[in-house]
Amino acid sequence: MRRQASIFGTLAAALILALHPGPVTRVVSSARNFERCFRDLRTTEGSLSPIERLVFSIVLANTKSSVEMPKSISPGPRG
Repeated sequence: MRRQASIFGTLAAALILALHPGPVTRVVSSARNFERCFRDLRTTEGSLSPIERLVFSIVLANTKSSVEMPKSISPGPRG
């Protein structure tokens, strides 16, 4: 009985994900960002433990890639 319920739940989840691919693409892109950050932190000169790399990678993967400077801080034209 329990096995049938888990199979049914898995099939239902697969069907939902097949009909709505938006969340799947977000999960895949987040996983790629995490992997890239984790790999880049391994090659840094500082000595980070695996737990620190994991936490920093999660934080960095969830940040926006392009940060716009506020207009009051950005340098104006020099003349």
